[in-house]
Order: sequence, then C-alpha cells, then structure tokens
Amino acid sequence: MLASGCGRMADSGGTQPADLPTAPSPSSTPGLPDDGMQHNWDNPIFGVPVASVDAAQAQVPFTVYVPKGLGSPTGVFATPTDVPPEGRAVAFVYDTPEFGKVDVVEHVPDVPPDQYDAEHENLVATNGDPQLHGRFDLVTIRAGQKALVTTSEDGTRSAIFWLEGDTEIVVEGPALSFEQVVAIAQVL
Repeated sequence: MLASGCGRMADSGGTQPADLPTAPSPSSTPGLPDDGMQHNWDNPIFGVPVASVDAAQAQVPFTVYVPKGLGSPTGVFATPTDVPPEGRAVAFVYDTPEFGKVDVVEHVPDVPPDQYDAEHENLVATNGDPQLHGRFDLVTIRAGQKALVTTSEDGTRSAIFWLEGDTEIVVEGPALSFEQVVAIAQVL
C-alpha cells in the first residue's frame, strides 16, 4: 500500500515514517508504511553533508531551490554519487522557533511532470478506502500552485508535496500540522 507520485527518497536508505497515509499503489515514496528503518530528522535522505547549494547542485540532475522563510539550515545533504542520478536527492534541515524541526527534501518526481497533478488527484480519491491509514488533500499554495498534503491517521503529522519546475519539493517534520506545512509551502 504505497503512495505513488508523492516523491521518492534516495535509494541509499531514505525512508518515510509509518504514520503518514498509506494507499494502494506501487512506488517508493513518502507516505509509505515503515520499511523497518527509523526516520532520521537530522539527515532524512541519509546523505553526505555538502558545503554549499552549488556543491549539491553539481551532484543532482534537477534544479535545487533554496528554501526561504525558515532561517539558516542546520544541515544540507546530498545523496551519495554512487546512487543513480534519478534516485538522488538534496535535503535542507532546519530547527525553527515557530515550527520546530523542518526537513525540505528535493528530488526528481516519480512520475512525469505532465502526470503529476493527476497522480495526486488519484491519491485523494483513495480517501475513505478502508486500507488507507490517514488522508490525502489537495491544496493551492502561492500563485495557484497545486500541492498534496498527507496527514497521519491520528492527525498529528502532515507533509506537503509539490512540483517546482523539474523538482519535487517535500516539506515534513516530526510534528508539523496540516496548517503548518501549508504555511511553510506558501513562503518557501
């Protein structure tokens, strides 16, 4: 029971916690059942530290966007270069006074950009399925940009996913609410 089109974590060990929605559909994406690995909020892609955004950009085949509105990151990580380019990611980690721990992960989306919104609509259509644990919601951020919010079954944790050019951006944290992830995405 997997969420397709939400985004891929690096094949080098990235995982998504079990408490975000899980839905029937094949992919290696956030919002999945726990694969037995513990989530590392201080390095969500199990990457290597990079000295700059330029250094991260040199290692990935997508445009890296520098997050805004969260202060300075406590860490910037890139997937190791032994991972195939399409499986690589960049993560910015923040400790914020307003939101607590916030991870911003960027990578190539699992589906072609022209199918991205349709995949999110398919996930939202699974709400109410007895096999779904949590929920999916579509929201509009900034100037009409569509985004998918996933929320845990107990409603205590949400993450948001959207496409920026050729890059999927994911905002998540150990205790971010629906309202908080939308607020962060509005200014990112």
